[in-house]
Amino acid sequence: MVKKRYGTAVRHDQIAEAALDLVRSEGTRGLNVAAVAKRVGLVPSAVYRHFKNKSEIIDAVLALIQKRVESLFTRYSAFTLII
Repeated sequence: MVKKRYGTAVRHDQIAEAALDLVRSEGTRGLNVAAVAKRVGLVPSAVYRHFKNKSEIIDAVLALIQKRVESLFTRYSAFTLII
């Protein structure tokens, strides 16, 4: 079976999502490259093609959280302006 290849941006997002999911379910101690790779369906060395280290993965997770908070704030702000 041939695995589908995704572009860097897609993999970057998948890895950040998987890392966030791990932190959500297992806490920060459960966050490691091998576990992230397993959730995405990669070998751990493949994660290092997209991120230099665990710190960069955490930065991507924080950016993902920030993006979601800003999106919610924008939606909520638009809603309150209507009322």
